[in-house]
Amino acid sequence: MTSLLRTAVTHTLLGVASLTAADFYVDGIAGSDVASGGSSAQPWKSVGYALTQVPAPTSGRHRVWILGNQSYVLSSPITLRRAIDLVGYGAKRPTFVAPSMGTAFRVDPLAITDTSLQSLVISKGTSGLEVAPTMGLVPSLTLAVEDCSFEGQSAASIGINLFSDTSDIRLSNCDFANAGGHGVKVSAITFPTRLVVSGCSFSNAPFTFYSPSGTNGPSQPIYDIAIEHSMFRRCSPAGIVLDARPAVPGQEDLRLAVRNCAFRHNTIGIRGSLAIDARVEVDRSTFIDHDVALQWSGTTAFFPGARQLFEFTHNVIRDCRGAGVSVAKVGSLAALGVFTRANLIESCDVGIDVQIGVAATGAVASQEDIVRGTTRAAISFVGQSATCPVSISNDILAQSAGVGLRATGRSPAHVQFSTIADCQGYALDLGSQAITLEHCALDNPFQPEVNGGAGLSVRYTCSRTTPFAGFGNLLANPQFVRPFYRLGRGSPCIDAGDPNQTATADYEGDPRVYGPRADLGADEFVLGSGHTFGAPMPRARNGFQPRMDPYVSGVGIGKPTNVVMYGAIDDANRRSPGAVLMLGLSDGAPVFDIDAAMPGGQLYFSPIAITNLVAVDPAGICIAKLSIPMQNALVGSTFTAQWLCVTPGSSPLGAMVSDGLRFTIGR
Repeated sequence: MTSLLRTAVTHTLLGVASLTAADFYVDGIAGSDVASGGSSAQPWKSVGYALTQVPAPTSGRHRVWILGNQSYVLSSPITLRRAIDLVGYGAKRPTFVAPSMGTAFRVDPLAITDTSLQSLVISKGTSGLEVAPTMGLVPSLTLAVEDCSFEGQSAASIGINLFSDTSDIRLSNCDFANAGGHGVKVSAITFPTRLVVSGCSFSNAPFTFYSPSGTNGPSQPIYDIAIEHSMFRRCSPAGIVLDARPAVPGQEDLRLAVRNCAFRHNTIGIRGSLAIDARVEVDRSTFIDHDVALQWSGTTAFFPGARQLFEFTHNVIRDCRGAGVSVAKVGSLAALGVFTRANLIESCDVGIDVQIGVAATGAVASQEDIVRGTTRAAISFVGQSATCPVSISNDILAQSAGVGLRATGRSPAHVQFSTIADCQGYALDLGSQAITLEHCALDNPFQPEVNGGAGLSVRYTCSRTTPFAGFGNLLANPQFVRPFYRLGRGSPCIDAGDPNQTATADYEGDPRVYGPRADLGADEFVLGSGHTFGAPMPRARNGFQPRMDPYVSGVGIGKPTNVVMYGAIDDANRRSPGAVLMLGLSDGAPVFDIDAAMPGGQLYFSPIAITNLVAVDPAGICIAKLSIPMQNALVGSTFTAQWLCVTPGSSPLGAMVSDGLRFTIGR
């Protein structure tokens, strides 16, 4: 938050507070710790003294306003009190320097706590904020931390041990940097926990959630964690770490949702070791330069009835020295679901790597994923369970220096409507389990395209080099339009599918059966439509978040086409001064990370044209009207678009980019 915005917000809050609650004031330079103090005219000098003098509110909440542009050096922790909020104000936030071997703020482990910290800087110490230094029964906890910066703590910027009745913790617009151990560390046992992290930045300071071993509560606690619009940079062992492996049978239930976050240069993006019931969602987030972007493991030897669901959707993953997505489940699972959908994964050792043990029951599926430029394999499934089938549909697996698809073990596999092309090793490296390949398109230089595959059956599939036995198969050039692997207008794959096929959509979302019959491969040949790809930047702290309208129709020669952007307005209803639309030839070029100038931003192609500045309306909507020339040669051509929006105060450059749009010109 900028100093100007912080001052404006502070004055607004002061005006509201004076009407709704008692206000008290602290000034470390001009104040005096006397019982008669605490007013704006005669402030107290220290926060610790203020909290001994402020009476408990009978209703509403008290606020202690702490003057900024100065440091408050602490010799002992400040104990927070119920319904008394600490708020920094002024053009520069106040800084609290914790004792070198202590903490700046602590929650009374024996009292019901409902408090907040706002607009503070907390430096040094073993921790900045500590909730219960050791595990012990704590009454109900409600805690909010907003617009605070933590730096240089040796153990954890915020350390929370939860053994409380219920817990509701919200962290928003905070910075965590250079922590010796953790930015945020939460240990939870037995009782329900709700934790929301929004708009935060973690730099060399990971977020860690830990459910200690040996717990077995009287009920089924739900650990509900939501992390959104946050940044994770240079964290080790991972940006987000989850460890929930009870050593005795328990009833814990973990729910994690990570949405629209950005991960850069961490050892691992998100790492989880889970042996309890769990539902994990990671959506529209970006991961650049990791050993592994998403890594999930854990046995369930002590909890064989565990049910675990993993959903990874619309993420962008690039430059992983190991796997982009790695899931290894070797224990007994009553229900396992691993689902990836519409992810863009490139330049990793393995794109998606899933290993399933013999005792798992469930399903594994990859749908609408684009995996390209991998070293060893685009997708690798090793499934040892006959009751955990593998499904791949509408995928594009391309440009692997090794294998396209590896599927071994005992798990049956069904591969349909997928494109496997330009792999330098086997297109299909298979075991002896039952595998069905249908409505696929292959074009690879390495021969033979298939290794193994004693249980392989093929139907309605086109290969340039491999004559597959089976009904409806073609030996022909699929005529891909590279680098995005759409079907060319003369492709033999068009209308070559099973006339009874009932699939509904292709990898972009176009209708699957557009002509008389379905096409082969991931792309259904449909002209005149456009769809988004990639992920938008995390929402800026002042509220800006430019986003593409997800669908464009009626794109044709001689026709006007509207490309629409939303989110060009901040939380104070100030609209962007304008935006330009960048146009490119394809999305096949590598993703270019622009995080240094626009945190979490990515350029999805090399622009060849840019529009003039387009005005933004009062609702934050921007519309570029494209005029496509009446030239028949453009029919079937694919182009890409991305907005560059002026967003004051959102980034070092004062601008943000949207997600991408891919469209094919029709008539």
